[in-house]
Amino acid sequence: MGAVASGQLKYLTWQPADIAMRLYDGVAVLRYRAQLEVVFGEHKIPLSGYWHTDIYEDRDGQWTVVWSQATPIR
Repeated sequence: MGAVASGQLKYLTWQPADIAMRLYDGVAVLRYRAQLEVVFGEHKIPLSGYWHTDIYEDRDGQWTVVWSQATPIR
């Protein structure tokens, strides 16, 4: 998340498929496939498929992402 906030990672394409979600007490877990094309630093990463897992916490009524993982699909 820090790389996105700093501008080091820039998304050119983000095409998610169906998103599965599990909701627990104050926590939401999302899992989905997406096609991504990004620029990381000076390197362009071509359009590829990834599995994503994202975790959000409800912090005083505001859903905040606290963890995000993307794994390439080979």
